[in-house]
This record gives sequence, structure tokens and C-alpha cells, in this order.
Amino acid sequence: MESYADRIRVLCVDADRAAETARALERETDRFSVESAAGASEALDRLGAASFDCVVSGLELPDGDALGLRDAVRSVFPDLPFVVFADAGSEQAVADALAAGVDDFVHRPAGSAGYTLLAKRVLDAVERGEREHRLERTSRRFDAVFDNPVSFMGILDLDGTVQRANETARAFGDVTAAEVEGEPFAETPWWNHSEAMQADLREWIDRAADGEFVRYEADHYDADGNRLTIDGTLYPVTDADGEPTAIVAAGRDVSERTEYERHLRRIHDVIADTDRSFDEQVGALLDIGRDALGTSYGTLSDVRGDEYVYEVVRSPDDSVRAGDTVPLSSTNCERSVATEQTLVLSNVAEDAPELTDRAGYTEQGISCYLGAPVSVDGEVYGTFCFYDDQPRETEFSEWDVTLVDLMSQWVGYELTRQRARERLERQNERLNEFASVVSHDLRNPLNVAQGRLEVATESCDSDHLDAVARSLDRMESLVEDLLTLAREGEAATDPEPIEVADLAEASWRTVDTADATLSIETDRTVRADRGRLKQLLENLVRNAVEHGGTDERRPEGPEDAPERGGDGVAITIGDLGDGFYVEDDGEGIPADDREAAFEFGFSTARDGTGFGLAIVEDVAEAHGWSVSVTEGADGGARFEITGVE
Repeated sequence: MESYADRIRVLCVDADRAAETARALERETDRFSVESAAGASEALDRLGAASFDCVVSGLELPDGDALGLRDAVRSVFPDLPFVVFADAGSEQAVADALAAGVDDFVHRPAGSAGYTLLAKRVLDAVERGEREHRLERTSRRFDAVFDNPVSFMGILDLDGTVQRANETARAFGDVTAAEVEGEPFAETPWWNHSEAMQADLREWIDRAADGEFVRYEADHYDADGNRLTIDGTLYPVTDADGEPTAIVAAGRDVSERTEYERHLRRIHDVIADTDRSFDEQVGALLDIGRDALGTSYGTLSDVRGDEYVYEVVRSPDDSVRAGDTVPLSSTNCERSVATEQTLVLSNVAEDAPELTDRAGYTEQGISCYLGAPVSVDGEVYGTFCFYDDQPRETEFSEWDVTLVDLMSQWVGYELTRQRARERLERQNERLNEFASVVSHDLRNPLNVAQGRLEVATESCDSDHLDAVARSLDRMESLVEDLLTLAREGEAATDPEPIEVADLAEASWRTVDTADATLSIETDRTVRADRGRLKQLLENLVRNAVEHGGTDERRPEGPEDAPERGGDGVAITIGDLGDGFYVEDDGEGIPADDREAAFEFGFSTARDGTGFGLAIVEDVAEAHGWSVSVTEGADGGARFEITGVE
């Protein structure tokens, strides 16, 4: 059964026979839900209280007539179907009713046949009024889309003849509808500046006529001769069978987007050019900004207390030069520095009249300004700004602001890196000084002590001399490790493809491995600095030998010193998913000590320097790798080096 909402609601209006007509219509079809009203006033009340799909009215009513009721109904419900159902009368009455805009006039004959005809006419009127409403609504929607004020729209025949062009397109070409409608699209003023583009357009039209969606980008010229870049489309309109019947041509001006894309590419080229100095890169960015914004001046400043120092300047004259200093309070930049926000003033006098008493306005005549703060290490360093001595005719756009923000952020990033490099250089200088002290001031007296010990050993047999020898050996190990640490502070400088297995074999031969054994289970090739990776492998092998097994050549030391593991520690070097590992089957490192294992000076051996694993971590970090320690498969220590290229 149909729901109540699917039924057609009819209001019958008549002095004496409304109820009779209502019952008769409901007998004709169960699609009708009919109510009755005795006159025009009651009918209007009912229409105001509920929704109806059609009004059926007698010609004469107690308080008016059908035509008066029809006018009242249409003033409120302009699309509501209105049918007159009345006794046979003059043909003039029928003509007057139809001329007045009723949807139909049905004579009331004797018998039920009249109601059957009335039911049919009501159904026709209702269905015709949904169709017309949908058509009108569709037409309004099409007009709203077609008459888009920011897009060029046109309708073409399949052969490319212009049927219709919207006002936006006509204004762009400074043409009238009569000048283009009925003409081949390719021969209209929009395209006649280039024969090559006309040929392309004809090909695109043929493709669209075959059912293809065509997108293109082309340069056009407006009525004033300005070149604009248009992002355009041609696509077919199809019938119910999917066959193309017409072509929609659409386009929009993307000149601004294209222009800013060009500026972004220029910015990318500048910041990627590492052969330029920082000042040269900043100067090039200032030139790009002046071009994009249409300003005469662009500067990078450094704010030092209450002073504003021009660091890099681009200007058409010598009114301001790099190195010039002015009070910060005299500049617009002071506000950008204070708020740490980009300051946008298309017209200083109108946008910020309180700034017109500053020297920037009164002496330099700065009438428009766009500047962003430059942050270095989380603090405002200065500003990256553009200005001119004339107010702008149009306001700075969001694109303009974004462009300046992007450049200022890069400048801040580079200055931060520059400071970091300077700090690193100072640190390396101190490390080199330290290495020099260690190399000369400590190694020389150590060599003297070792020489004197050899002489003393030849003439004296004493256990004390053995303790001295052990102490001197430990001092030599400390000196070597300290020198290594001092020289490991930079990133890997000469990476190359290296086979881990071959380098592991070479490292094994340079370490005093006693009776340890080595198993290599990797065929991985990595990119690394050969010397520094060899240092890493040597230190891990030495760590395994010294902490995991017995070295019979070393004296035992004090009775309470920790004992070493069993003889013949087994060392394995193998693959990980993104790196490799070095593992032994010795005593391992207690879980509580693993985080501290890579700290300077940490060692579980009585004669360890505590620098070996710290050097391992430094070498790994210099390559951008990570190193960690865990328990090995057989209970020893397993060092995992990951993030390896």
C-alpha cells in the first residue's frame, strides 16, 4: 500500500457539493486524499494550515468566485495546480477561466463519468506541475552555474559552434553575445591571437565530441592586452543513451597561482644553490619578494637591543645600505618584533595611523609594509620585510603573506644552522686543543716513564715494577681512547660502499683476540666511512674479548677484582633488518647497566678505560645510525647497529 505521504492531497471548494465531490474522487482512485471547504475563506485557512497538491473549485462561491480564489492561492502558492469543476455554462466562462491561469476546466455532467474525467485531469495537472517545477528548478540551477562571475562558461555544438557564452567570458574578450554566438569557437577573439592554439582547440573539441573529458592550460589576452593563464576544460553533455549532444567549455583565471608557483620555484632554486653564500641567497630571496609583491625595498635586519641593523638590503637607491643602524622605535618592524607576528600594512596611513609619526613614515615615506619576524634558537633575531613609498592599490593577498612567511622561516632556519655550525667549530677547536695536549703533554712523559721502566726491569726484579707496567699500559690505553674521542666529533666525512664481512676480518686481525673465535654471518654492504666503521668493529670485538673471556697474558690483579668469563669467547657478526649486530657468548651486561654502557668512563672491567663503547656510539651517530645493547642468544652481550643505509 502507498503511504500517506505518497498520496495526492486535494482540496475541493464548493458551496453545496464540495463533500460530494471529495467522496467521488476518493472512490475513483486510492491515490487521492480529499478534503472539502465551503468557500474561499475556509479554503485559504486550510491551505495555510496544511500542504495540498491541487485545488478543485466550483465556479461560483459564497464569498467570491473561482478566479478570485485562484489569484489568492497563486499569490502564496504560485506552483499549486488549480482546476475548475463546474456545471456546463457558456464557452466564454471557460475561456475566461483558462485565460486567468487555471490549469484546467472540467464540466460537471450528470452521472459518475464526470468524476472519472475530473480525477484524470487532477492527476495530469499535478504531474505536469512536478515536471514543470523540476524543469524550472533545474533551469535556475543551470543559470546559477552558467552565470558564474569567476569562471568563463560556454555551450558549444559538437562541431565547436558557440551556442551561448556567459557574461564573464564575454567581458574578458570585450565581445557581445551577437559577436560570438553562432561562430566557430576557435575563430572567436578569445583564440585568434595564436594559430597554434586554434589548431589545438579544434583537436580538443573533436575529442570532447567523442565523449572525452579534456583539460588544458593556455595563455590568453584580455581586452586590455594583459596575458592571463587559463585552466580550461571541454566536456560533453550526453543524452539518456550516453551519446554526446553538446560540449561545455569552462575556464578560470589561474594567472596568480601560476605566478606564485613560478616564484616558489625560484625560491627553491635559490635555497638549493649551496654554492652561494648565505648573504647572496638572502639577497636573491629579497629580489624575488620585491618582484612578487611589487615593492621597491626588501631587507633582512638584525635587532640588537634598541638598535635596528640592516644586514642585507635590496633597494633602488642608496637611501638605505647594509650596515646602517637606526633606532628600533623608528621602524614598523618594531611592532613585528614585539608581537612576534607578521605585520601587514597595505596603506600605513589607513591601516595603522598610529605609526605615521615614526621616522619610517615621516622621513623614509614608507607607505606600505609587509614584514615577518625571523626567529633563531626560539628568539626573535630580526625581520625579513618589504616596503614601498607608495600605498598599494590593492591589499596584500594571503599568497603574499605566505610567501614572505616561507622566506623568513628559511632565513631563520639557516641562521640557526649557522649558529650551530659556529658552536660546533668552536667545540672542535677545543677538542683539537685537548687532543694536542693529550698527544704531546701526556704522551711524552708517558713514553719517558715506559723507557725508564724498561731500564729498571733489567736491573731490578720486583713485583712493584709489574704494577707500574700495568698502570702505564692503562694510561696508554686512556690516551689512545681520549685521542680517538677528540677526533670522532664530526659526521662521517667519506662514506663509501663497504662489505661488512671483509672489514670485520680486517678488524679482527688488528685486535689482540687471545683465544676468542669469530663467526661472520652477513653479506651486507653498507655506506660508511671505512676508517670509522673499522674503529667501531674493533672496539666491539675488543670489548667482547676483554669482558667475555680470559686473557692469560694479563696479570690477575687484586683478589677481589671481578673474574672474567670462560676461555675462548665466541663472537658472531650477523644481519639485522636494517643493520647488523655483534654478539658474544660471554658474561653479558646486566640489564640495569645497559643504559649506562655507552657513557664516558663506564666499565665493568677492572682495567677498562670506559671509553670504548662511548666511541662506538659516537661513530654510529656520526653515520646517522643507532646502537643499543641487549642480551645475546647464549647469554652474552649483543650490540645492535640499526638505521644503516
